[in-house]
Amino acid sequence: MKYPYSKKKWMSLMLTAAVMLSFQPAGTQASSDTNTTTSQEQPAGEAIHITVNGKEIQLPGAEVYIEAGSQRTMVPVRFVSESLAASVDWAAEKNQVTITQAGKTIVITIGEAKAKVGEQELTLDAPASLRNGRTYVPLRFISEALGATVDWKQDERLISIQTASAATTPDTTKAETAPSTVKPADVLVSPDVANPPNQTEVFEPTGSTLAMADAVKLAMQSNADLNTLRLDAKNADINARLVSSSVRDIPSEMIDSLQMAQQKYVNNAKAAMAKKVNEQFLKATESKIKLAVEKAYYDLLNAKDDLALKQQALKRAEAQLKIAKVSYEVGTRAKTDVLQAEAGVSAAKAALAVSESNVSIANMKLNDVMGTSLTKTWEVVPEALSAESRSMSVDSAIALAVKQRPEVMQKQEELKVAEINVELIAKYSALSTYPGKISRNDVEKAKLAIGEAERAVSVEAAQAYYNMEAARKALESYEKAKAAAEENYRLSMLRYENGMATTLEVLQADEELSNRANQHRSAVYQYNLAIISFDNAIGK
Repeated sequence: MKYPYSKKKWMSLMLTAAVMLSFQPAGTQASSDTNTTTSQEQPAGEAIHITVNGKEIQLPGAEVYIEAGSQRTMVPVRFVSESLAASVDWAAEKNQVTITQAGKTIVITIGEAKAKVGEQELTLDAPASLRNGRTYVPLRFISEALGATVDWKQDERLISIQTASAATTPDTTKAETAPSTVKPADVLVSPDVANPPNQTEVFEPTGSTLAMADAVKLAMQSNADLNTLRLDAKNADINARLVSSSVRDIPSEMIDSLQMAQQKYVNNAKAAMAKKVNEQFLKATESKIKLAVEKAYYDLLNAKDDLALKQQALKRAEAQLKIAKVSYEVGTRAKTDVLQAEAGVSAAKAALAVSESNVSIANMKLNDVMGTSLTKTWEVVPEALSAESRSMSVDSAIALAVKQRPEVMQKQEELKVAEINVELIAKYSALSTYPGKISRNDVEKAKLAIGEAERAVSVEAAQAYYNMEAARKALESYEKAKAAAEENYRLSMLRYENGMATTLEVLQADEELSNRANQHRSAVYQYNLAIISFDNAIGK
């Protein structure tokens, strides 16, 4: 068989791919320690066709691809809405797609392996994903969930879909979807059509009331570091496509040396890995920004709660002063009682002034992290979190962290590239050579790195778990202490009004109530922070 290019030309193409790979976006590494993608490309002339009720469907500017891990066919979610008479809603803040058709509802979260079909939770063939700003979903799962049947015809490279409304006879020839007979390397990936709805929509709050979700939206769209990472992720995707495009047409029969094999397979894996790493660290950065916004939000809530407590303390002090003056005028109290009560009012006013200043500072810091005007004043909505939805064992928390944290994923992908290199050396050279020994050592180093990454995120997840549990128990204790102090102050004031208690006793009861109220407020604050820190630690 004759090839359109000589071996020299193929080597030139490979060197071009290597040059493309050298331009790694920020946040990735230019060495072999980078990450790989799961999708690969299909040679030209072997496109997959789709028919719905016998009519071929065209997807302008987009196409299907095979998810390498699950070997499932992925299609743009727009395909579902346009071809299967379904409507699609996109919730950007949740990364969630809702597909509705004739009363049937499917809810899918990007990156999660579970989907909710009606009230039932099912496991997906492959998790939904975002590719170049487009949402892709598993074709067979969605089609069958909406009552259609799917048939794969290998010889014709044809996926045939028959909807429930058009079907006249049961489809008894359901074959395994294309990926079961098509290798990942035979699948070509290309861009999709329109962006998910509201993906790039600019959010602008109205009025001065601000919910936490709105605060997060403002920060996500204005943060310069995050926007830079988004551009890095796009560049990594473009680079992966360029490298893959440069080497995909090089036939395996032309490869007769380790150098050529590494240029084709290792470089392609490195470029794809860089793309995946950027995507994961973009997600991790978003989580950190969300944590910072939530902390600033709770700081402002905490400052406002403290201000309310100081205002209440001033009212109590003024009420006590009023009683002391009346009692002094009728001769039932000494002048010292009035002086003590006046001192209590002065102290309460001073504490109130400090609290008002703290509110202004907390408000400014929230504006800063959101990227809004520093002088904008917000009325934040109390959103006390509950740990009930985080109810799990410490072992479950650690397992989630290991599964979801990008630090671990990156090391796992680095191991895959190291293993590819070992396989190539074994095939085109010998593992007994120095490069072979080095490559096997690299595999062992990658395995050790995975263990270290898993251990680090496990420790962090466990600490966050125990902090959350400790904060919950502390809050329960302070709630009881506050209730007891409120009752003690009420009884002290009652005795004072009836001449059975001194001003000092009332002041002591008031001070205890203020302390307990502040401790309770602080416990609520620490509890909420512990919950959002836990969410961040497990990679939620």
